[in-house]
Amino acid sequence: MPRLLSDIQDWQITVPYNISLADKRIFRANVIRVAKDWSKPVYKPIKDRIRSHYLGIQNGTCCYCRLPINGGTDNIELEHIIDKNRRLDFIFEPRNLVASCHNCNFTKKTKAVMITCPPRNNYPNDGTTFSIIHGHYDPYFRDIEFRAGSIYHGKTKKGVATINICGLDRQSLAEQREKVTMYEDDEIIAEVVDIRNTEDADDKIDALIEKLKALKRL
Repeated sequence: MPRLLSDIQDWQITVPYNISLADKRIFRANVIRVAKDWSKPVYKPIKDRIRSHYLGIQNGTCCYCRLPINGGTDNIELEHIIDKNRRLDFIFEPRNLVASCHNCNFTKKTKAVMITCPPRNNYPNDGTTFSIIHGHYDPYFRDIEFRAGSIYHGKTKKGVATINICGLDRQSLAEQREKVTMYEDDEIIAEVVDIRNTEDADDKIDALIEKLKALKRL
């Protein structure tokens, strides 16, 4: 049974990326001094591994809008929850990194997301000091719900702040969610898509036919 959008968007990161000894050797040999050092080619393999790690846990969805991220790996943003321009000491902190779509990351930019500022090199151990939903600490649907018309609604102050800071109230996002929900949160359509991506689809086709017959009898 293919997984529906309503299933894959409900996730929380419980296993942060593990910085390896090889990663640490690269950091020691290439000390980060300013935020733009993040773009140095020497860090790309590490960033690709981190992105892949979180994209798998996030079921291919954005940490903020929870819609599937389309495109190749290089088009998927490796997002700093606390912006790297604000806190250089957290630039490669695994708990400060998540995968996001370009639009949410671009809208959030360098906006403040902390209620209180943590000490240097001392990343918070929970989400209580964050004003927005933290992908490692907070259950998303405790703070945000989807209403008619695919509107993002904040159930809590943290949910409202996430919507405002990441621009989840933009009309284009509601329209995109409507389209995605139509094709990825309908069991019949999801099964058709699954069949198209399967080499040996005969059994799945037979099962789908029986399901369509049952719908006709309702």
